[in-house]
Amino acid sequence: MASIDEKKYYPGTFSDEDAKNILFPEAVDNQLLFGKYQVKSGKFGTYLEREDGKRATWPSKRQKPENAEEAYLDMLFELPKVIGQDEEGNEAVLKLGPYGFYAQYKGENVRVVDPMTVTMDAISAPKKGSLDNFGEYEGSTIEIVSGRYGAYIKWGDKNIALPAQLKRNTSSLTREKAIELIQNHGNKEATTASEKEFTLSNGETVQLLNGRYGYYLKHGKNNIAISKEEKENPSILTLERVEELVLSFTPKAKTTKKTSKKK
Repeated sequence: MASIDEKKYYPGTFSDEDAKNILFPEAVDNQLLFGKYQVKSGKFGTYLEREDGKRATWPSKRQKPENAEEAYLDMLFELPKVIGQDEEGNEAVLKLGPYGFYAQYKGENVRVVDPMTVTMDAISAPKKGSLDNFGEYEGSTIEIVSGRYGAYIKWGDKNIALPAQLKRNTSSLTREKAIELIQNHGNKEATTASEKEFTLSNGETVQLLNGRYGYYLKHGKNNIAISKEEKENPSILTLERVEELVLSFTPKAKTTKKTSKKK
């Protein structure tokens, strides 16, 4: 008998492989990924070991190393990794801590959502005030402003939210995209940005969308939530994981209010 970690495993997706890994953890150590990374279990969780003896901590509690792309595993072994350097020569160094990825820059720790796409511009951007100015549109100035909850568009007296990906990396935002967001302001569907598309084994497609509250999956008419870690790092989502989420998804039943008839 063995205890099941309720934060890591779920009844609807629990598999024979999960049971084997819990009951016989030594079996996990036999996995060799991409011919160079061996998966091992230690006192502090799962880690990877390379042929040269170098080790890398596996950061995900809900995802398995075997479902990750080779580039992601390579990145783990490159840490700490220099992201870039500003005009004054200050470096930003990408690291992995107990609470996730972060960058050390000018003596401060800056939280990193997606280590695969983070840029120097995103790390060195000012935390407050105006980040950019795209001139005027219909008589009002378009400004990209960094506020308490991240960057957003200020157009006249209106504050317009940015999709999560652009909020993290405003350097990729163009005037044309800013105007598009202004025109679609108030239209929730129009401001949802498509990030990636998965084709299931049955031929159906599932989209990874970036909406107002972060990433989620769209399968037909169903909006399927993903884990917090997958929202923060959508690059770890694989086709197998998407299939698993689609198969285990149960639409919420619509509730109807009961009304009492007066005699």
